Amino acid sequence: MTDAVIKLRQDRAQLIERGRDMLDKAEAENRNLAATERQDFGAILAQADAISIKIEEAGEPPLHRSSDVPFSQLEAELSEVREEAIKPSAGYTPEGDGLRLLEPHESASKVMESRSDITWGSYLRDRVTRGVDTTDASALVPVGLVAQLIDLSRAKSRVIEAGARRLIFDTKSTVIPKTLTDPVVRWKPELAAITPSDPTFGPLTLTAKTCAVLSYASVELLEDSEAGSAIADTLAASLALEMDRVCLLGSAAAGEPVGIINTADVQKIAGVGVVANYNDFSMAAQMIQEVNGQAGAVILNPALYGCLDRLTDGDHNPLSKPSSCEALKWLQTSQVPVDLTTFAVVGDFSKLVLGIRTSMRLETSREATGAFDTLGIAVRAYIRMDVAVTVPEHFTVLEDVVIEYVGS
Repeated sequence: MTDAVIKLRQDRAQLIERGRDMLDKAEAENRNLAATERQDFGAILAQADAISIKIEEAGEPPLHRSSDVPFSQLEAELSEVREEAIKPSAGYTPEGDGLRLLEPHESASKVMESRSDITWGSYLRDRVTRGVDTTDASALVPVGLVAQLIDLSRAKSRVIEAGARRLIFDTKSTVIPKTLTDPVVRWKPELAAITPSDPTFGPLTLTAKTCAVLSYASVELLEDSEAGSAIADTLAASLALEMDRVCLLGSAAAGEPVGIINTADVQKIAGVGVVANYNDFSMAAQMIQEVNGQAGAVILNPALYGCLDRLTDGDHNPLSKPSSCEALKWLQTSQVPVDLTTFAVVGDFSKLVLGIRTSMRLETSREATGAFDTLGIAVRAYIRMDVAVTVPEHFTVLEDVVIEYVGS
């Protein structure tokens, strides 16, 4: 099977999953599809059928058409071909059908096998000049451009720099294992039976939740330049900031994921107060080691980092960090809030997983509020993701930290 056919099958799978999302949404709201939704649903099926024809023309076995079978049969057929439709890359061990687990240094473009010669500039300019109706299935962004955006956000995200991994999946939800207890190793006398001890695992469900952004640009700018690349960079920066915020302090409010500080069983040091040394950070790392973890990074607000950076010893020399803190990667983000107090997170961030659904939708409009009367174009994008902490005990939150300069 050629890479081109694999890409066609992947695109078809995304369309069918999009149709399922529409049906699930209507069912959850106890209603039928609205007229515009029926139109969108029909367009999605038509585009899936067109891809099926291309696959057959490439010499592959025939696939069902939406006009011949119920939608549920399209989904059943999708599960049968998913292993071939979503191609694993070299060096990757699948966690399950359609999943991609990326280490912090890995490129989504490489792992998703979806490099694209299309640039964001040409993509957005094409939408403007052709006047594409983005209420139909054409609003699905090509997988290659989604991968580019994920990679751009990777470079700007502090939690990913700290070691968080991304899980790329292509369904509404997926389940990953969570280690509840470690196996116990025991010594045994000669010929004595080995006492069994198995690790206990529990399920962690990642459910795609919607993260959206809306921005504006002039038609002239998009027609005459590669401004689309700048828009993509801005979208990536916004996405990275929101990923950092929700990974650290997401609260499940308004449908957002639950972040580290609100996850059950995360360790905490309460009432830290004014920081005059690195003792609390050293204790946080020790607490993680005591449960067989290894802290690798600390994420904190720039104001707190500045206070720590200005600490001095009795001779007014810069205060040295203890070895446990020297070993940490110190990362700053404005997404850690500062009011009268702030917090910091010490942990093994490889135990933090960002589940990112591969499908992304981008819509453009010349008629949206604020666009039509200014000869502008509104650009709206959303991506669906979730957050999971696989070993909560491998994180320690320093709470109630007071921002105040202290010198000796």
